[in-house]
Amino acid sequence: MNVARTRDEGRSKATLRQYREETKRFARFLSMDVARTLRAIVGEHTGLLHVTSRGAPPRGKALTSGDATIDLDGIFEHPPRRSDVLIKAFLCDRTLSWVRSPGMGRKIVAALSREFERFDHTAEWNGREGNPANSPVVSAALKAHDAKSRRTETSAKGVDPVRYRDLDRFYTRHFDSRDLRDWDEQALMLYTAMLVGLNLCLRFDELSRLSVCPLFFLRLWLSRATTRLLGDVSTHGDAHGD
Repeated sequence: MNVARTRDEGRSKATLRQYREETKRFARFLSMDVARTLRAIVGEHTGLLHVTSRGAPPRGKALTSGDATIDLDGIFEHPPRRSDVLIKAFLCDRTLSWVRSPGMGRKIVAALSREFERFDHTAEWNGREGNPANSPVVSAALKAHDAKSRRTETSAKGVDPVRYRDLDRFYTRHFDSRDLRDWDEQALMLYTAMLVGLNLCLRFDELSRLSVCPLFFLRLWLSRATTRLLGDVSTHGDAHGD
């Protein structure tokens, strides 16, 4: 059986090309400044075991040394301890300290996981064996990235004050996960009218000095209208059943 072909089954050529590019970026990340990050995370001695040649020392005003040559396949075949922390550091660097989209982080993890799987590292990483890309450290980093992205998105877009809970419940009950042809016409007209009415009243209230906010009456009307509509739909359904 062709293991590589089975592993990549269902993945497009574009996806595999992106995986290879991320692997190359990972190699460049490890090689920078005589593998400084690699040596700092996995240890000086262990890091140097994966360095086949050192970079040129700093010259002139340069503050860092040249890039080293890394035995990348050796890292994938025999992952050193704290390899998962190394992957997390690469994720942080590649996403610009978790600013870029979480999708990029998941793509990077998938690309690196694929390389470890080439050497039969498929189990969860336990600190010594397994796939370092499949570790609690990396999973927690991805979840934190997702949470940060959601917070940033909510902060940037804000919350629409028109979207009251009763409207959301009404939408979920009558429209969500249903085919457009199955939507109830009366429910759709009621929902659309309420959205328009709430928007108009809210904007009008912002420009005028009203002692009583009309939203209260609109919400009361929505509650009564919804009850009446549900009763009509239920009666209509019973009539058809008879």
